[in-house]
Amino acid sequence: MLPEAAPYPTPGAPAGKFVRQPRTLPSVTSYDQLLPLDVPTSLEMEYAPVLGLHGKLMSRIVFGTLFLSKADDPCALLDAVRQTGCNAFDCAAVYGGGECERLLGVWMRERKVPREEVVLITKGGCGGQDKLWAADLHPDNVRSDLINSLTKMGVSYVDLYLLHRDQPSRPIPEIVDMMHTLQQEGRYTAWGVSNWDLSRLREAIAYARANGKAGPVCDSPQISLAVPTRPVWPDTKFADREALEFFAESGVSVLAWEVLGKGFMTGKWDRADAEKAEALHAKIAADPEFARSFGPTGKLAAEWREHQLTTAYCTEENFKRRERVAELAASKGLTMAQVALQYVASLPFNAFVQVGTTSAKHFGENSVGGSIHKLSKEEVRWLETGSDGFVRDGPKLACSRPGKRKQQSPEEFVPPF
Repeated sequence: MLPEAAPYPTPGAPAGKFVRQPRTLPSVTSYDQLLPLDVPTSLEMEYAPVLGLHGKLMSRIVFGTLFLSKADDPCALLDAVRQTGCNAFDCAAVYGGGECERLLGVWMRERKVPREEVVLITKGGCGGQDKLWAADLHPDNVRSDLINSLTKMGVSYVDLYLLHRDQPSRPIPEIVDMMHTLQQEGRYTAWGVSNWDLSRLREAIAYARANGKAGPVCDSPQISLAVPTRPVWPDTKFADREALEFFAESGVSVLAWEVLGKGFMTGKWDRADAEKAEALHAKIAADPEFARSFGPTGKLAAEWREHQLTTAYCTEENFKRRERVAELAASKGLTMAQVALQYVASLPFNAFVQVGTTSAKHFGENSVGGSIHKLSKEEVRWLETGSDGFVRDGPKLACSRPGKRKQQSPEEFVPPF
């Protein structure tokens, strides 16, 4: 059972006292179905309230279901996820064409998971990859996406429903009124946004408060120590300093995605890759014929995607931050991924970290990012800027498997956006 609910935070205030809850094992059909876990024996998952959920608590780590349909045994994977203490599951209408939502619903029914013990999050209002995830916030489309998601999961409501993209051509009052109506129908407890400009989020909150409507309670931007030079994917948003300050002031909860920078923070790419990216960029500029063939479709699609990522993440400042992550991880007996996840969970606002993987072992390792073992303010500042002032040493978590940890494959970590 979940711990007793914390007091519901008032609008405009930070999201209340966080709850430190020891990891407990859920009731499942058979633990023989669980895949191997490598979870520190001292792990204590942290839970926190989210505005609008009336005290219901959500684990700091949120399982992203983007790759659930690719898992060898989706139900066993979800069993293992729940074993870590994670009670939050993030879906979207476009993930696997709806198959990820369906599989999550199958698991809940087969394992008889009590609905009140999990936090279900899903997103809608945008197309798939064939439409470059373009937003369509027409009320009929949003309603259709929502009802289809509920049907696939086999539930009557979700806890949080997020608009996956913004459509700036649609007025904020129209969007808030639409979402208020759906909330009043009982189809979700609260709603939020993903990849919105901060100005639009502020406007939506202000309109809702001024008119007694249910406004957005959470945002889902990209947050990472690896700061991209530009949006990596169409119409996505990276939380800048202004956004981070707003989250701290407003009490808006944050569901951070792509925290590991598509694997950059775990060691993917080096300075040689940055030099190759610069050379390829020069070739694109100098060869118009090659430039026309170099895009998201066709024979060079994989190379185009790689170029998008390396030119976004392979900066000297990011390499230095990664080196500091490696140093701090070594001093704590953690992996680089665990420290990068802890960094986001330790920011001074109500941040939750999304992790998507098909490996129970990898999820178990990275559930450490949502534990009560946070980074200090000094450690956060040092990771960001390199400014000194603290001793990079601290208690090491007792692990179920002593010795040096194997660095997990960064390809396993592609949190949903």
